[in-house]
Amino acid sequence: MSPSIPPKVLVEVDPLLLSRRLFPAIFLLRERTGCSLATALEQLTWRSQELETLHPEFGEAEAARRWRERSPEA
Repeated sequence: MSPSIPPKVLVEVDPLLLSRRLFPAIFLLRERTGCSLATALEQLTWRSQELETLHPEFGEAEAARRWRERSPEA
């Protein structure tokens, strides 16, 4: 497992993830921590899953988005 995101960076990354701005979140995380693209993607994936639990509205919206993407109409 990769190291966790430092708390001072989470303060900046979380709002980007909650507003589904993944590319700016990736850029910010890499800039602040110097991690690789693969590590940034892994860490942000884990953090997004945590945010789904911490923020039920975000979790519901993400579940609905995933369902829409898997539906035959998509």
